[in-house]
Amino acid sequence: MRVEFRKLVNSGSLSAFFGKKFASWRRLRANKMALSTSSPNGPPRFRFRKKPPPIEEILKNDDVGALLERYCRGPSLNPTGGTILHKAVQKNALRCVRLICTMEAGKKPWDTVDGHGRTPIEKATEQILEDLRTMANDGKGDVDDGQPIGWHRQAVQPLLQQVQPQKSPDLLLSLDGGGIKGAAQILQTRRIFDPRIKRPSLRAEILRNSLSGELGGVQLGDLPCNFICTAVDGAVIPPRLHIFRNYHSEAHPDEDGSRMRVIEALLASTAAPLLLPMSPSGLSDGGVLAKNPSLALLTEYHTHRLQAEDARRPGLLLSLGTGYNEPRRTSGIHFGDLPKNRLFLDRFFMRTTRNLFDVFVSQSTSGDTACLDQAAAWCLSTKTPYFRINPPNVNRLALTDTDPERLAEFLWGVMVYLRSVARPELDRIAAYMSKTPPTR
Repeated sequence: MRVEFRKLVNSGSLSAFFGKKFASWRRLRANKMALSTSSPNGPPRFRFRKKPPPIEEILKNDDVGALLERYCRGPSLNPTGGTILHKAVQKNALRCVRLICTMEAGKKPWDTVDGHGRTPIEKATEQILEDLRTMANDGKGDVDDGQPIGWHRQAVQPLLQQVQPQKSPDLLLSLDGGGIKGAAQILQTRRIFDPRIKRPSLRAEILRNSLSGELGGVQLGDLPCNFICTAVDGAVIPPRLHIFRNYHSEAHPDEDGSRMRVIEALLASTAAPLLLPMSPSGLSDGGVLAKNPSLALLTEYHTHRLQAEDARRPGLLLSLGTGYNEPRRTSGIHFGDLPKNRLFLDRFFMRTTRNLFDVFVSQSTSGDTACLDQAAAWCLSTKTPYFRINPPNVNRLALTDTDPERLAEFLWGVMVYLRSVARPELDRIAAYMSKTPPTR
């Protein structure tokens, strides 16, 4: 005879079982988070996972990640017996050579001679020689980067020769937001990341403490130039573009932000929904509506001048981007003609929904949209020179990417762009601005 013992299972026992398991899981997760996150009482300290190897070993292995960490530590990396670039060329470390040229571009290490009177260019192999010549040529020869607004360059050149600069021109600078904020900032904010599910991945209090150490209590009114910062009021539908100003505007007399701290404006303008929580005032990332604030800047400038009964035009508009991504095709967004098979229906619906989400994200994180053509046409119609400097983002580096090798590759691409493609454009900007000093 076989005897079976069966445990009575009901709703109460199941609830107690899963409640106990969930409580233990939460306790383990809380302990893990307590060990992995730093204390928010003070500014975060950048700590490396392990001590980087010596310079000789780094160059021998062409370890660009370890070299980038050594640069972040601050001390000089030049070994005895020559510069570090000479050592990297001698070891034939191509990736390290590129990073050294990027991090020390202001010193022009490719022109430095060693104890034998030789430059790195004279000692380089064919594999490295082309990169060093790119840095040494320094923009000799205009190169078209193929970006979609290249048409304005031909229109600006005769305009610079015809238009006489004003005595005290107003120079407008537009900085893109969102997307790639800068590869250097990623390394400095590595410990801000907080891997919590369905919550912002960056901790606002740690970022606030970091900014406080750099900016202190500086207010918008303390800045030496007229300044605007875009944010989005997401508490209303449709969302409204909110602008912080450090000057009085007749069109918006109740929105004087001269006494607002710069830190608060920065946090409100960069509060991306998936990265940083919303500011206490309910404002979020201005890039949602104005990733490229050129149009917002032109609108604000002309509105301010009209209210002041001043018909002056801008001296020039310089727009700086955060990385140009090549367009890519998708399968499209259409919910009509749905397949009847359930399996194909699920796949079709998921693919279309993903494409729709990608369109919304790309629209709010890309500065190379129709607003570039509109801003360029607006400026050229008023005989205002318009310039756009935007390096290509060849490897689609994301804001949360902390891979040192990808960061080094991105930095090298930016440096090559600035010293080859963009250098003639920068020379034209400098020549035009040097004709007369700007105003406040």
